[in-house]
Amino acid sequence: MFGTCDRLMLIHVIFFTFIISISSSSPERLSNDCRLPVLNFINGLPKNSEPWELRCGNHSTNEHHAYLKAGAEDRWRIKENIGYSCDALWGNQFAYWKVYEPGVDSGKAVVFWLAKDDGFYHSWDKTKWTRDYEWEHE
Repeated sequence: MFGTCDRLMLIHVIFFTFIISISSSSPERLSNDCRLPVLNFINGLPKNSEPWELRCGNHSTNEHHAYLKAGAEDRWRIKENIGYSCDALWGNQFAYWKVYEPGVDSGKAVVFWLAKDDGFYHSWDKTKWTRDYEWEHE
């Protein structure tokens, strides 16, 4: 049915189609998704305190919502390498802060946030914490 030249042409077409499909999903594009960190929120508030509400997103979407009881943790992987912010509500206190900044947090596997009664603490290794934001009152 096919001559030798036709078979060689078909093999070349299939081979080059395969190469093009592999190159369109370049390692750089795939690895960018793998390098996006997980945001890990920890409720370090007193044991008998009520849960606090957490809502997070970027400038155009509201992507994550959770309630954290005392001692609970919540994890969420961001989807784009852009800035993300969260707001939190705990009783009559509230907070709004940047939880992921590309120039600061990119390349990290996990960005930790610990909520305490005096504010929100940031860490990349869960051992060294710095208080970056405080709760505000109504």
